[in-house]
Amino acid sequence: VAYTGKHASEDGLCLIKHGTLIDYLHRGTTAYAIPEGVKVISSRVFSGCSWLVEVIIAESVAEIGTEAFKGCKELKSVVIPQWVRKIGESAFSGCENLESIELPEWLEEIGNYAFSSCKNIKIILTPQWIKTIGSGVFWGCSSLSQITITSLLQSIEAHTFDCCSALRQIIVPPTVTRIGSNAFSNCSSLADIFIPSSVQEISEDAFASCASLLEIKVD
Repeated sequence: VAYTGKHASEDGLCLIKHGTLIDYLHRGTTAYAIPEGVKVISSRVFSGCSWLVEVIIAESVAEIGTEAFKGCKELKSVVIPQWVRKIGESAFSGCENLESIELPEWLEEIGNYAFSSCKNIKIILTPQWIKTIGSGVFWGCSSLSQITITSLLQSIEAHTFDCCSALRQIIVPPTVTRIGSNAFSNCSSLADIFIPSSVQEISEDAFASCASLLEIKVD
């Protein structure tokens, strides 16, 4: 079975309409390169492709939709091009074998729970221009030990780092004004955090069950 017609990709595996990838034939392929010309990966297109190990996203892509790769449990490698501006809600949620991901330089928004339950991610570097990181984005990333937060971020939302049990240190940038509820709860290895004077609000249970937290440095 393959797609044919004017909206079919050359390999017959995708339907692409007006620059939006709207469907993908799940054939048990372990690696796939999204065709050039695609600007948007639509919601849930690759969701549940449990055999997919590697994805190369075309340089033309600017947006990754809601739950686009959710539940791709064998996915280990994703190359996200520099022009992606938005990663949608739960886009990579439950990608349990994803070990590392380099977020593109011009990324502006990460939706709620975008990388939740990615249990093998160890290091994340957030790009310098990002302004919005949604609730629960890294919830349950239990191997995440290091993250650099952009200096343009204005708030750390609820449950953003909840259950990041390997995270040891966090430096909140001086642009942040609010830390949401349970933002760092259950970070059992977190021992050191710096909070700048710009923070005006720390919500309920922001640091609940942080058993190793010895010091909170406040500017």
